[in-house]
Amino acid sequence: MASGTQSSSIRGLVWNLLRLGVTLAAVWYVVTQITWHDRLIIDGQVFEGWARKQGQDRILTTFDGRPMPIPAGALQEGGTTQYVPGILSIFGTIKFGYLLGALALFFGALFLGSIRWQWLMQSHGINPGLWQVTRINWMGYLSNNVLPGSTGGDLVKAVSIARRSPGKKTAAVMTVLLDRVVGFVSVILLGGIGVGIKYFRDGAIDSSGRLVLLMASVVLVGGTFFFSRRVRKILRVSDILDRIPLGQAIKKVDDAVFHYHRHKWQLTKCIGMGLLVWICTIIAIYLLGQSVAMPTALIDYFIFSPIIFTAGAVFPSIAGLGVLEGLFQTLFGMAGAPAASAVAVSLLYRLNGLVVSLPGAIPLFQEFSSLTPSVADPEPATDPEERVEPAKLA
Repeated sequence: MASGTQSSSIRGLVWNLLRLGVTLAAVWYVVTQITWHDRLIIDGQVFEGWARKQGQDRILTTFDGRPMPIPAGALQEGGTTQYVPGILSIFGTIKFGYLLGALALFFGALFLGSIRWQWLMQSHGINPGLWQVTRINWMGYLSNNVLPGSTGGDLVKAVSIARRSPGKKTAAVMTVLLDRVVGFVSVILLGGIGVGIKYFRDGAIDSSGRLVLLMASVVLVGGTFFFSRRVRKILRVSDILDRIPLGQAIKKVDDAVFHYHRHKWQLTKCIGMGLLVWICTIIAIYLLGQSVAMPTALIDYFIFSPIIFTAGAVFPSIAGLGVLEGLFQTLFGMAGAPAASAVAVSLLYRLNGLVVSLPGAIPLFQEFSSLTPSVADPEPATDPEERVEPAKLA
């Protein structure tokens, strides 16, 4: 037992060191690519310094003290003169009306996501009420934003919903996992729709669009195979799960997801609600881009989002730090956005997420400060395997 505990500790240490290394490397890359000071490019010659307003005009004061007027059209590409603001200047010229609009959409997305999760639970006969689901969802959202990892919020949600689902704890916990999966499926499908719209408009698909189409194809084909009884029988999925290590645990997850084979309409509704959640989220990010005058079309936000948020969840980075910023910088740079503007949008996205999640601190404090032995350790369910303990989940 001691040997097993020690091996687990070593694996945990190695994993955390890997995540820390990836995070530091990604942050270093982003920082080195950002333009911190302002630039004025005239006929290919670059002048660096800090921009400021002087009456109705803007002046770039170079590092050697020379004042240089910035033409009104210098922000437009293709001219002989181009002004590229640094990230500090970008934050200094934020349009707060767009920020308020983005905040409203983020709040709306959180509420719609709670409805989606409630629908997933209802097919299992679990329904703690929309207010309780929203309350728990808010707690999880806050935990995702303040804890150093991408699954902290899921653990909080799993423990909280399990306490409210006597006799159906396993199914309740599995809905947390499935809700995350439905979210990723929704954003990938939405990205595929965006690629199709852009293709019919422009008649071409770039590398990012091809990647999104590949992701959407994998989701559609994989989902079709997963829910096909005939395919599962041919592949002998049940027999394989009975023989592999952790097969029984995987089988519980498989059963919880395959449960929706009998509730296709419920799953379709949830995916449709997932599309609405991501439409609100992506338009909110677009408004953040508008707040810093980033010259990127709305359709590109829909195409880039599946890549950014899927990679941010897959890469072993702490809360996606550095990875999200690097992807914002790379992908939006392909669409002509300055690196500093793209990173500013990514940072504003994190900041808005934190602001929206802060009200979740109240139910989170109430949830875990009011634990008593009678609440934290309820009577055994009919099925002993239905017991879910916070320590084991963590």
